[in-house]
Amino acid sequence: MGLLSGPEGCVLSCSMLSPVRARWKTPPMRSYAAFEISPALMCYLGQVGVSVVGRPRRVNRGGVEVRHVRWTAGRTLHRMPSDPTLRGGNATSEFIEVRRDDGVVLITLDHASTRNALGTEMAAELYAELEAFESNDLDRVLVLTGRDPSFCSGANIRRFDETIGRIEQEEGARAERQPLPWGDMEARLGQRASEKAEAGFGSVSNVPLRISEVQKPTIAAVNGHAIGVGLGLALSCDIRIASEKAEFAEAFVRMGLVPGDGSCWQLPRLIGLSNTYYMQYTGDRLSADEAYRMGLVSRVHPHEEMLSAAMEFAGRLASGATYSMSLTKYLVQRSFDMGFGDSLRLAQTAQELARRSDDHKEAVRAFLDKRRPEFKGR
Repeated sequence: MGLLSGPEGCVLSCSMLSPVRARWKTPPMRSYAAFEISPALMCYLGQVGVSVVGRPRRVNRGGVEVRHVRWTAGRTLHRMPSDPTLRGGNATSEFIEVRRDDGVVLITLDHASTRNALGTEMAAELYAELEAFESNDLDRVLVLTGRDPSFCSGANIRRFDETIGRIEQEEGARAERQPLPWGDMEARLGQRASEKAEAGFGSVSNVPLRISEVQKPTIAAVNGHAIGVGLGLALSCDIRIASEKAEFAEAFVRMGLVPGDGSCWQLPRLIGLSNTYYMQYTGDRLSADEAYRMGLVSRVHPHEEMLSAAMEFAGRLASGATYSMSLTKYLVQRSFDMGFGDSLRLAQTAQELARRSDDHKEAVRAFLDKRRPEFKGR
C-alpha cells in the first residue's frame, strides 16, 4: 500500500472491511474521506494517534460498522499493517514482516538502519499484528524474531532528545534534582502528573505488556542483540530460544534511565534479585551461554540453526492442545500474586473449562481409538 495523508481537520470515515480504497473531498466541499478499514488497521490508527470521534453506525452495504476518525495536521500513515483474514496471511510492512505457516505466525522486526530499534511506528504495527494474531482462530503460536544482526537494539534513541526538549519546555526553570530520588518519586506518583509520552515514550514501553497479555503461546527467537526494551520484548514472550550470537543487556542505566519496560517485574522472577540488580546497575551484556546459565533462555542453538529450531518447536506447540496452553498461561500469570490454596482453586476452575473443550474430547477419543489426536485449539 502507498501513503495516505489528508488536510488538517478532515474526517476519515472507516468501515471494518479491508483497506482497499480512499477518496478525499477538498475545499470548498466539506473535507472528509471514505476509507474501508480492517480491525487490525483500526487498532493501528489508534496507536499512531489518530483519534476516533463519534459513535459507530451501520450502513446499508452489508451492514458494516462505520467509525469516524479525526485526522490531525501533517499526519501521514505509512504502509498499513496486514489483516491476515483479508490479505492472504503473509505481509511486509515498513517495520515488520509477517509470515504464516500451518498455525505458526512469524513476526520479524525489520528496520536495518536502527538495528530493529522499537519506535512508535514499529510499535503501532506490532499492536495491529498482535490483535490480528489473537483474533484469527487459525493462528495458534507466535514466534518473534529480528532481522540479523539484531533482535531489537532497544528504543529509538533519536527520539530521546526531542522528548528532553519538550519536557524542559513544559517544566521551565526547576529545582536541581536531588541525589536521593525516592521522595521525588512518591510526590510524582501522588500528583499523578506523569504523562504517558514522558514516562514511556508513547506506546513503545507498553508493547512488552501487550505481548505478555497475548492469550496464545509466544516464543522469542533471539537471533542477536536484545538490548533495553528489546530484552523486554523477549522477556514478555513465554519461551526464549537464543542463537549463540545473541546478547542481552539492561542498557537503560547507560542512558541515565530506569528499566521502563516491565523488566523490574520480570527479571527477579526469572533470575533472582542479585542477577537482576547486576544487569540493571551495570548495563553489561550477557552472552547467550551466560543467559542460559542464569535461566534467561531455555535453549541455545548455532546461529544458522536457531530460527528453524524455533519454528519447529512452535509447530509442535501449534499442533497441540493450545486451548489448554492458553488456560495454563492464565494460571501461571495469575498465580504469581496468589497463595498456594488460591492458585489451586483457580486451577480447578480452569480444569472445568478444559474438560468442556473440544481438544479434551478429541484427546479422549484418540486415546480410546489408539491414534494421534488432532487438536483444533478450542
